[in-house]
Amino acid sequence: MKYFTLVWAGLWRKKVRTILTVFSVVTAFFLFGMLQGINIGINSVTNRLSDTTRLRVSNRIDRQGTMPLSHVARIASLPGVASVTPITAMVGTYQRPSNLIVALGVDMEAWHKVYPEFRTSPDQLRAMARTRDGALVGVVLAQRYGMKIGDRIPLQSLNITNSDGSKNWIFTAVGFYDIDQAHDFATNILINYDYVNEARVGGKNTEMQITVRLNDPKGYTKVAPAIDDMFVNSPNQTMTQNEKDFIQSTLAQIGDINFFVNGIVGAVLFTLLFLTANTMMQSVRERIPEIGVLKALGYSDATMLALVLVEALLLSLAAAGLGLLAASAAFPAIMARIPSGGLEGLRVPGAVYGWGTGIAVLLALASGLPPAWRARRLKIVDALAGR
Repeated sequence: MKYFTLVWAGLWRKKVRTILTVFSVVTAFFLFGMLQGINIGINSVTNRLSDTTRLRVSNRIDRQGTMPLSHVARIASLPGVASVTPITAMVGTYQRPSNLIVALGVDMEAWHKVYPEFRTSPDQLRAMARTRDGALVGVVLAQRYGMKIGDRIPLQSLNITNSDGSKNWIFTAVGFYDIDQAHDFATNILINYDYVNEARVGGKNTEMQITVRLNDPKGYTKVAPAIDDMFVNSPNQTMTQNEKDFIQSTLAQIGDINFFVNGIVGAVLFTLLFLTANTMMQSVRERIPEIGVLKALGYSDATMLALVLVEALLLSLAAAGLGLLAASAAFPAIMARIPSGGLEGLRVPGAVYGWGTGIAVLLALASGLPPAWRARRLKIVDALAGR
């Protein structure tokens, strides 16, 4: 306890300086938590949600373009293909403009064969088949807005016009879905492709993507080229990739996320190292006579070195912990604000806390070791003289 009292007194010797240093470290680790949360989180989600038995088919000329619905039946006829579903995405607002919801128009029966990790009760699947304007709501989304079976869900679409000339769409909640090992991503609505296709004004009989499930994961090397060869002379040529490659190439269009994140984090932590090192050096410099007194009272050189290092560790770890906790609290809300980004279920991965703790320890050692070593080497006579 006596040692902790000394460490605590040393930390708060200059309250304003300590508070400003803590604020700087908290801010740096908040940025670290947010940026590495996106970086590591996207990689972990890609690995968790992508499946080697699934292929994504998109328009070769324009990744955001559409393809004819006839492509689906032709792909389904290929050997090795287990199931195929078209996908069209409706981005809409619910209740207020800030509440963005993505409704995926799919072939519901095929969807659950392609994505068996999407869990829905058989009764609710049958209800979707009977209800053309039916919707399966992600359990996270349902909890957020208090949606129940039988509720009418009005969406103001941002990208698909209804046959009445408006962008108003109303769906009926007939059930819910959850996702194995990815519960936080059950944030969308699944609707019947046929209903949207018949009711919309433009883009009839087209889809934005086609998802294919294979009988054999190793069949990718044969089926993917066969799909693209089938449409090589078509005005709507295709690009077929396995799911993981598709997601990574989509993210690559945004930029090299790894490079940008690591560059920003590295610059922030490099600057922080000089800040904390300067703080510790100045703190020890001001306490040289006190260190001399402690040594005269019998405190060993090793004890003085340990006290300064513990002070640096306490400062760094406490502030880093506050920064990472703040990032953990703010991260989901910020991800949910990204329009149709598909990241609303992302959370700060546990690996970020591990890396953050390690970096905080290294930061404390790098900034605390030089002044700690100086405190250890001080002679009592020189220290009492203030030298």
